[in-house]
Amino acid sequence: MKDNKIGIVVLAHGSQRGFSKDECSCRLIPNGKHEDVGDIPWCMECPDTAKGVSELRDMIQAKMGDNHVTVISSFLEFLEPDPFQAVETLITENITDIVIFPFLLGNGKHATLEMEELKDDLSSKHPGITLNITRGIGADYRLANIIKERASVVVDEIDENAKHGVIIVKAGTKTEYDDCEWLKEISDQVQVELGESYVTTYAQSHYGVPEIDERTNYLIQNHDIKEITFVPYVFFPGLILQRNIMGNIKKYQEHFNNVEFSLCPPLGITSELRDIAIDRINYTIENQPQMNK
Repeated sequence: MKDNKIGIVVLAHGSQRGFSKDECSCRLIPNGKHEDVGDIPWCMECPDTAKGVSELRDMIQAKMGDNHVTVISSFLEFLEPDPFQAVETLITENITDIVIFPFLLGNGKHATLEMEELKDDLSSKHPGITLNITRGIGADYRLANIIKERASVVVDEIDENAKHGVIIVKAGTKTEYDDCEWLKEISDQVQVELGESYVTTYAQSHYGVPEIDERTNYLIQNHDIKEITFVPYVFFPGLILQRNIMGNIKKYQEHFNNVEFSLCPPLGITSELRDIAIDRINYTIENQPQMNK
């Protein structure tokens, strides 16, 4: 970074849900061996989307410093500021070199097509700015460590002679936008880190394949799994966690009464996510020669 100040927009999807603990993992009862909400020992007091993204914004600002960077949060839907408001705020501060970091998991429509359209629309509305969009989170090896940590808060010591299933569940994406091969890479890495006592796989909460029903049946029927832990591959509590993931688990609890099902906390905000964001931002800045001139 050289002379000009750079504006960083941390752009999340946004949610009108997730402001209540009723929509979070610790409210699923039974959850593994826990039969009462007050008995859940691992509740993380997960933030809602607005608080969580603000927390990430502040973590990025603190790590990158204040001298050449101003970090602002923004949302695609439901919450403000939207990307146009965020960019206009930076412009009023005389910041015209702007980088948007899509705080999005996967490579679906929001992270690909909508980002291209957004860049075109913002550049057309503000021809005097230099605007670049980084890669999203993607298949970063550091995510495997977060998933392992989330699974570890739920999984008890297991019988050495039995297998324990782990299903990483992401929000559904239509196959035309994302084949989920990146999630397979993360799942494979989690398998390595958890070890041979576990069978780790991945699923989508709705829309795409592999379906959560198919993966659950696969673990039970092909591996005779009697304990399955679901890791929600979402940042915060909300509709996907409550309706699609918790709703399916409740269905499985009724159908497979000899299997114990557990649900971990969502990913939340971690130092690993901060570092991934900063790596994406720095790479974009360093590889765009038109910036900071």
